[in-house]
Amino acid sequence: MMRAYNKGFSIAGIPVNHKNRADNSSTRVYKPWKIPKIAYEQLTALFKLRTKLDGKAAGIKYV
Repeated sequence: MMRAYNKGFSIAGIPVNHKNRADNSSTRVYKPWKIPKIAYEQLTALFKLRTKLDGKAAGIKYV
């Protein structure tokens, strides 16, 4: 989304209707032992994106 915003696209939210699962089961997206690797990969990707956008992202404040 940051790349799209940086190129001048507008971002809009669209409502989505969610439905319950047929068997009422819950989802386990991430196994607990995979979370450190996922976190590392996401932080690395965010750092790379920030580095790539530096200088191009006038008006965007990093918090």
